[in-house]
Amino acid sequence: MVSSGSARHYVQFYEHETFLYEVVADFLKAGVQAREPAIVIATESHRAGFWRALKARDVDVDRESASGHLTLLDAGATLSLFMRDGMPDRTLFRGAIGPVIDAGKRGGEHVRAYGEMVDVLWRAGNSPAALRLEQLWNELAETHAFSLLCAYVMGNFDRASHQGDIERICDAHTHVGPAESYTADADSDDRRRQIAVLQQRARALESEIAERRQLEIALREALAERHRAEAALLDTQLKLSQQNDQLTHVIRLSEMFVGVLGHDLRNPLSAIVTGARLLEHRAESEKIASPARRILSSAQRMARMIDQLLDVTHIRQGQGIPLRRGPVDLAQICALALEELERPGANGPTSVEVQGDASGSWDGDRLMQLLSNLVSNALVHGTQGMPVVVRIDGTGPVVRLDVCNAGAVPADVLPFLFQPMQGGGGGDRLQRGSGLGLGLFISRGIVVAHGGTIDVVSSEADGTRVTITLPRS
Repeated sequence: MVSSGSARHYVQFYEHETFLYEVVADFLKAGVQAREPAIVIATESHRAGFWRALKARDVDVDRESASGHLTLLDAGATLSLFMRDGMPDRTLFRGAIGPVIDAGKRGGEHVRAYGEMVDVLWRAGNSPAALRLEQLWNELAETHAFSLLCAYVMGNFDRASHQGDIERICDAHTHVGPAESYTADADSDDRRRQIAVLQQRARALESEIAERRQLEIALREALAERHRAEAALLDTQLKLSQQNDQLTHVIRLSEMFVGVLGHDLRNPLSAIVTGARLLEHRAESEKIASPARRILSSAQRMARMIDQLLDVTHIRQGQGIPLRRGPVDLAQICALALEELERPGANGPTSVEVQGDASGSWDGDRLMQLLSNLVSNALVHGTQGMPVVVRIDGTGPVVRLDVCNAGAVPADVLPFLFQPMQGGGGGDRLQRGSGLGLGLFISRGIVVAHGGTIDVVSSEADGTRVTITLPRS
């Protein structure tokens, strides 16, 4: 409790507002009994609490207020009168508080004041302004007769780093009142100061312990969540691994089936081709020869499809396309491929441009297949009536082959051009019955088997260019 002795600047620490109401009410009642005017600068809720506590002590608050012996002011509004740029201004403080003290002195020589503006500043995180305001109160006390009681809630000092702050607050006051957890009135003031510091340390320690407990709880929960997530991830990985093994097994079976089917279809297809050729050769009329030629053409197309399926199976199984290397003149291969593709009503003219040495050690049949796929694709999907040009550059250590045509590949198709069932016309080709949509996929496989590269660039302005590089050996 704060005594009513000669000390002029008190500070009271408190933990609960009920204790604050009791201390301030005792301080003000002592002034009323001594006929000393009292000034209260507090928040609205605290003013109401002081009012109730004074009435409980048989103090007629309404009469004291009406007579000017008790003045109640709002802490926030009073602060606004002298705060500038976040700090209290000395001149404005004296101009705002000095007249209030002088007005109270008309009713007596000594004034009692309770102020919690410093606590308001500290709660707002502006501790430098609170300490500065304590200093201004002490300076004002040199020219004005009053006793001042300040109050701070101990919750302001719940960190170990606040020890220096509470010591500075104690040094700014003549008397220190510890919080309600220690209320021995007989102790000396030095003892009270030490108790206030110890209370602050205890509050800081309690706060740190509570924070550590919360952190430990949060850490345990985070670890538990992590363990659950890891367990779920392992379970998902296991399921994905099992699914992957199953899919791999299914794909292998499918590829084996395609390979066996393609191999076994060759024998009956060979018999069909032989029979069709014999029928065409021995036909005595066009009525018999014409169906024989159609059968032979369809059988040859089926043979090419079977070859494509077998090539795809080899590529899918990682075996690559088998090659039979030998001396090859790429210019001759291109000329033969274009000659085979020339037919009445073709989409556009074709030509070959050769520069340098176009020879190398390659598989001539596979390169023939490659050129047929690329040029036929350019003729089918290029601009109608525009030429398809094949350029061979043999001036370097590798041979470069460009297949150029007018027209652009759709932007959504270009990234998948060399994927099975996607290149060229994609699904449209299947609908037209012109193939399995595997030509460009196999073409890339042929280039890769030769150790080369294949790329494509396409735009409406420049057309489409497929570029192939082939090492000579």
